[in-house]
Amino acid sequence: MDNEIVIDSAPEARRLPAGDGWRWIVEAARLFRANWLQWLLISLVFVVIVMGLSLMPFINVLSTVVTPVLLGGVMWSAQGARQGRAPEIGDLFAGFRQRPRELLRVGLYYLIGVLIVALLLVALIYLFGLTETFEAWSKAETMADRPEIGSSGLLVVVLGLVGMLVVYSSYFFAPALVMLHGVSASEAMRLSLVGFWRNWLPVMLASAILSLLAIIAMIPMMLGLIPLIPVVLLTNYTAYADVFETR
Repeated sequence: MDNEIVIDSAPEARRLPAGDGWRWIVEAARLFRANWLQWLLISLVFVVIVMGLSLMPFINVLSTVVTPVLLGGVMWSAQGARQGRAPEIGDLFAGFRQRPRELLRVGLYYLIGVLIVALLLVALIYLFGLTETFEAWSKAETMADRPEIGSSGLLVVVLGLVGMLVVYSSYFFAPALVMLHGVSASEAMRLSLVGFWRNWLPVMLASAILSLLAIIAMIPMMLGLIPLIPVVLLTNYTAYADVFETR
């Protein structure tokens, strides 16, 4: 400070090849196999809390706000596991102990972003006079019964998808950045947005593979989802580590 030297400690998002999306899943599966029982228990508690909050009337909005805090705990546990420390169920709540305010802010900002996109879509639907069309679309039991939405309706759908993708991309890496790099919620969401779009190809590849695995996992009475859920959570960490952490 005496020499007026400013050191920028913010992480820089790398640009990675598309094939790294598959490597993220392989690395996540390796972390899962090393401590499979602990990760199954952590994932079970995570799902129970998130689903439990989301099913409660009036307070289900808390699920969106609290989820980043729990994800921060998962990221912290995954980093420890990569460094040789065995994960524990208590790790899931590490975000509440270490960075609760900023992680809760991530959830709040994400919720606000979703609400803004939803309100804009409602405004566009009213502006284009598509209220009855979309109501009939939602009530139709089969595809044949659904009316054509036309070019205006298609534009609204596309804008909605783009808006939600932008909001989600700002959230994708944010819990890990807050928890593991100590940045603020707003900075984490900015960095997440940059990191996501610099690496949209590996992210899309990983998402497509995990979606395919989810379809396969649901065939035997959905039992395959039991090991897949922790792998999905860990893939979020391995993607973050590859994009933002030093090698």
